[in-house]
Amino acid sequence: MEKIFILIIVMAVAVFISIPFFRRGVEEDSEDPDRPEGDKEAELNRLNAEKESFLAAIKEVDFDYKVGKLTREDYQELETKYKTEAALLLQRIDNLKAEMNNAGLKDGLEEEIRKTRRTKSADDKGLEEEILSARKLRAKGLEHLCSRCGARYQPEDRFCSKCGTKLGEDQTSQAY
Repeated sequence: MEKIFILIIVMAVAVFISIPFFRRGVEEDSEDPDRPEGDKEAELNRLNAEKESFLAAIKEVDFDYKVGKLTREDYQELETKYKTEAALLLQRIDNLKAEMNNAGLKDGLEEEIRKTRRTKSADDKGLEEEILSARKLRAKGLEHLCSRCGARYQPEDRFCSKCGTKLGEDQTSQAY
């Protein structure tokens, strides 16, 4: 009876310990470039932790070689292996950071476009109102503009009150 109880506990511990290994394989297989930003940050944190462990391993190999625990061949083999892994890891970190920056830039650009469109529509509304009022004045025949400075004048004026230009039949214009 005791042996069965111990066997059940050992099996439960083995399953509990092996779960992260199976999950890790599933996560690495699902490399989705459109994953949410939080997932990318979690991935970046995981990669940074791996980077730190590789750097610690490289330091440990250097220390073991200097102390004399490793032969020159073993040292070179382990150092090459860890540095290669660390370089690949750094490249993955850089790529992930670039993806995150591009996503941030894209979101910022979209926001700027929205702001510009809102501003243009407000400007267009004001412009449309000006055009409408000018058309109403033209329809009434009340609007006369100086051809040089664009100032309004009365039909009986001979000179522009703003710039002093002589107003004649050839220089007068009405607003459109």
